[in-house]
Amino acid sequence: MPNLASLLKSEISRLARREANSLVEPLRGQVTRLRKEVSALRKQLSDMERVSKRAEQATPVVEAVQKVDEDDKPRRFSAKRLKGFREKSGLSAPDLALLLGVSAQSIYNWENGAVRPSDDTIVALARLKESGKRNLRAALEQIKLQQGAA
Repeated sequence: MPNLASLLKSEISRLARREANSLVEPLRGQVTRLRKEVSALRKQLSDMERVSKRAEQATPVVEAVQKVDEDDKPRRFSAKRLKGFREKSGLSAPDLALLLGVSAQSIYNWENGAVRPSDDTIVALARLKESGKRNLRAALEQIKLQQGAA
């Protein structure tokens, strides 16, 4: 008799484990999928926070370029110095054009001395020169994001 009791006990526990596993297995798959999803969302959040931080740093640069005061004194312009600033800042002509709101061809014409920019643009260039490389890059990213959203 003791063998029959132990046999029944082991069979019942085997069936109980099997039933429990059949109920738990689908949940394991869901947990794994949800963990991956949470991980992806955390990464996306950190990327968005980084972009937001850069945009906050760039906002003063963008606003300074867009805002031109009447009390700004006239400034000198040199094609050679413009090209040097652009290269030192690591900006391409199309990138600088985006920051100033002009065409890339205008930048090339200014650098070659074929055309002189307007006084407002010269003031905006002076304000760009006062900004650091990181702020210029952040402002450029912000403008590209705004253009992508539009």
